Parts: sequence; structure tokens; C-alpha cells
Amino acid sequence: MRELQNVIERALVIGHGKEIVPDDLPFTRKEFKPEEFPKSLKMMERLHIIRILDGSNWNISQAARELDIDRQTLYNKIEKYEIKRGES
Repeated sequence: MRELQNVIERALVIGHGKEIVPDDLPFTRKEFKPEEFPKSLKMMERLHIIRILDGSNWNISQAARELDIDRQTLYNKIEKYEIKRGES
């Protein structure tokens, strides 16, 4: 719930106009065509972690809270999946 509140507050601050539009949000939704959809849970997890990291501007503590995992677990997953900042 706190994450949603933060996103809305941020959108209100940086937005242009009286309504929140998708461009005001800190994330974009990537649509997958059926043939592009990740086949493995590992790839899905990797993509989800990247999305959360990007949404938190790579704030590891915040991202770990959003993922409901320990910070060290997130560091381990970043290393395991060879995730680099800015690769989304």
C-alpha cells in the first residue's frame, strides 16, 4: 500500500496537468507477445526484479521491501541473474 501511495504522490508532483497519465508514472508496462513471453520462472523472476529495481531507482532496501525479501537475498539474486543497472 505504501508503494502505491508513493507512486501516486510522485506522479502528482512531476505530472503536468490535473490528471495522472501513464507518462507520469515511474514505470512502464511492457507487453509481451505470446511468442516473446518468458518460458521459465527464472526468466520471469529476473524480469520482475529488474522492473522493481528500476521502479525504485535501484534503491536496494526499497526494492527488497517491495519484493518482500531480505536485502542480502536481493543482492544474491542480482548476482545470480547477472543484473546490471540500466539494462531494462
